[in-house]
Amino acid sequence: MESHSDRTDIGSLQAIGLAVEEESAYRALLQRHGATATEMAAALGWTARKVNRVLAALELKGLATRSPERVPRYLPAPADIAIEALILKRQGELQRARLTASLLHEQSLRGGNARKSEQRVVELITGSEAQVRVYEQMQHAARREFLGIERPPYVMGVANRNAAQGRAIARGVVYRNICDSSTLELPGALDRLRDHTAAGESTRVFSGVPLKLVVVDRSIALIPLSLEHVYDASLLVRSSTLLDALCQLFEMMWARATPLVFAGDEAVLQTDPGPRRPADSDRLLTMLAAGLNDKTIAHELDISIRTLDRRVVELLKGLDARTRFQAGWLSAMRRQPGAG
Repeated sequence: MESHSDRTDIGSLQAIGLAVEEESAYRALLQRHGATATEMAAALGWTARKVNRVLAALELKGLATRSPERVPRYLPAPADIAIEALILKRQGELQRARLTASLLHEQSLRGGNARKSEQRVVELITGSEAQVRVYEQMQHAARREFLGIERPPYVMGVANRNAAQGRAIARGVVYRNICDSSTLELPGALDRLRDHTAAGESTRVFSGVPLKLVVVDRSIALIPLSLEHVYDASLLVRSSTLLDALCQLFEMMWARATPLVFAGDEAVLQTDPGPRRPADSDRLLTMLAAGLNDKTIAHELDISIRTLDRRVVELLKGLDARTRFQAGWLSAMRRQPGAG
C-alpha cells in the first residue's frame, strides 16, 4: 500500500487531465516497474476490474505500456517526458479555446448593428493581468501578420523570449518588429533579438520610437497609453480608420528603420545605402520634388529629354518609388537624423 507521504499531493496532475485514481496508479507504477495488474491491485487495494480500467486509461494517455507476455507487465513512461507531453497537449487545447473565443467575439461584433460595432472600435483595457491576457490572445489568434513596435521600459524584462512567436511563425504568420535603438544597449536584448530573428522574425532599428504598438492581421491593435507607467492602461483598437492610420505609421517607420542582422555572434545594422544613384541625383530629386517640368530640369542639368527620362526611371527604381514626388519625399526622409 502507498504511504501517507506518497499521497499528500495526489490530485496535483488534474490540471493536465489526469484523474485522481489515474495519478495514484501511475505513482504506484513508478515504484513498481513491470508490475502485473494483480500486483497493482494488491498494492493499491483496488479490485481487478478497477485496476484494469485505470491501467488502460494510462496506456491511452501515454503514461504506461504493457509487455507482450501472456500475463502482461506494465511499464511506466518516464515522468518528465510523459507529463511534459500532457502539458503541451493541454496548452494546445487552451490555445484553440483562445482562438475560438476570438472568433466568437468577432462574430458577435458582425452580428450586432452598426451602432454597437462603432461603439466597440476602441476599448480600454486596464489591469496588468487583463493586458497580458489580451496580448497573448492576439498572438494565438494571428493568422497572417504580426507587427510590433517596442521600446523601453519592458514589463517582463527585455530578455524575455516570446514563446508564442515560434508557434505562430510555424503556422505561417509573418513577424515584423521595430525596436528603439536604446533597446540594443540593454543586457540580454541582443540575445533575445537573435533568437527571434533566427525563428523567422524581421527586425529593424529606429532611433526615437514614439510609442509601443502591436497589430495583428491589420484587424486589431494594442497600444499602451503610457510609456513610463507600463501597466496603467492600453487601448484595444479594432478595424477602423484609426487602425488604418496606425498600420500606415508602422509602414512609414519600417521604411526609415535600419535592418538588424546577425553575423555569428555580432549584431550588424545594414546601413548600405543601396544601388548607386545617377550623377546629379540630388539636384534631380530636388527639382522633381519642386514640381519642375521636364524641359526645365533637362535644361538645368544640361541633358536631353531622353536622358532625363532614363535617369528618372533609374532613380525611381533605386528608391523603390512609384511617382516622382514620392521619390523626392523618400530621399528627404532618409536623409533625416535617425532614418538609418
